[in-house]
Amino acid sequence: MGDYIKRTLALGIINHANDCDCFKNYDGYSMAFDMIDEMPRADVQKVKHGKWVICSDGYYPYCSNCNNEPPSKELTEFCPRCGAKMDKE
Repeated sequence: MGDYIKRTLALGIINHANDCDCFKNYDGYSMAFDMIDEMPRADVQKVKHGKWVICSDGYYPYCSNCNNEPPSKELTEFCPRCGAKMDKE
């Protein structure tokens, strides 16, 4: 998985380097590159997506991602078992 950083911080670094005329030479690009490269990375994971499958034969709903029923039979925005976001059609 790739590295994720805050876009606003990276843009701020570039804007600062541009405002101080650092980009007039290669050292300015190098400075901005190094500052962005040293930014802390975010701890993220890929979002799983699913939907609640409701059977017509009377069985309880289940998650399309992990095939488990919700513990309280309540249809929530996220599956409490696997964490999938329930936004699929």
